[in-house]
Amino acid sequence: MFSTSGRRFWTASDTFATVFFFCGIMFQYNVLLYNICMEKDLQLRRGLRMIGLKDSVYWLSWLISALAICTLACLILIATGPSVRPARGMGRQRGS
Repeated sequence: MFSTSGRRFWTASDTFATVFFFCGIMFQYNVLLYNICMEKDLQLRRGLRMIGLKDSVYWLSWLISALAICTLACLILIATGPSVRPARGMGRQRGS
């Protein structure tokens, strides 16, 4: 008959959930940075500029594609968030 309403027990998901969320977003950043560096190395932008593409259109296409990928990754993280971090009350033990 002891109340445990004020206590919360430690779970691994409480500690490491933010690390997993951070790594998921940082992975997308690394892929984006790698692709931009690869295009610079292959000089694709210079070839596109030679056929008449403006720099603003080039960077706008990168912005749109990066936002689409990052939005999808964030939506997946939000959808799977409850499975990584338990809902309130699930980590508590009840008195008998």
